[in-house]
Amino acid sequence: MEKYQQEKLRELIANYKQEIIEFLQILIKTPSVNGVDKEKEISALIIKKAKELGLPCELKALEEDRPNVFIGDNFDKKEGLLLIAHLDTVPAGDENNWEHPPFSAEIEGDKLFGRGAGDCKAGIALSLYALRILQDLGKLNLAKFVGVVDEERGADSKLGARFLLDEGLNGKAAIYTYPSIPTTEILAIGHRGLVRLWVEVTGEQAHTGSQRWQDGTKGANAIEALAKFINSLSEVTMEGTHKDFPGYGFKQTVTLIEGGKWRIDSS
Repeated sequence: MEKYQQEKLRELIANYKQEIIEFLQILIKTPSVNGVDKEKEISALIIKKAKELGLPCELKALEEDRPNVFIGDNFDKKEGLLLIAHLDTVPAGDENNWEHPPFSAEIEGDKLFGRGAGDCKAGIALSLYALRILQDLGKLNLAKFVGVVDEERGADSKLGARFLLDEGLNGKAAIYTYPSIPTTEILAIGHRGLVRLWVEVTGEQAHTGSQRWQDGTKGANAIEALAKFINSLSEVTMEGTHKDFPGYGFKQTVTLIEGGKWRIDSS
């Protein structure tokens, strides 16, 4: 980039700083909690802002109430850097445990607090203004943005990135506009993958007042069996790490348990 463009870039970043902060606050004040809020409202806000900034934009949805956002030119061309962020957030939990209300977007010192501030609404705000700056420089063709829905459900939703890829979404390269790991503050070139498994344990029904249950000749408690299985996972190991991610290897995590159901049968 020529010197005068570098200077222009710094000037534009400084000029847009307050607008970026204010837009981020609006995004945070608009809850988009996965499983609670449809992304339609936050998608509309992003489209509105894109139009205010004079950026080409459109909604792309498999379900009307959960639309993805695309901003830029050449949705399906293998050109330009694709900036990606997700529109939904995880729940706020018990709001009484928050020092700052989770949807207030309060600023204290040089920090902005709120559910989704870093993951991933800051990425949305920064991406839009990055595109505006490129447009100001006459280089909008260098990047484009997509905001996807339903990511926090496990990043495997048919409504978000998968739908957009099936529709032809493409780019020369891509970057997830996600904050770096706080302890490293680096630009990562990859992400831990995952294998998701569902394990079902079935017990044997028996009346707890019976002799057969007492002496163990009938009946099996599925919850106890599952607990033993979960405890045994700590003994599972897999060797090997990727050269670009030293110290990162296999790590098992139990994330959801459902159980305790009963039924009556004829026996």
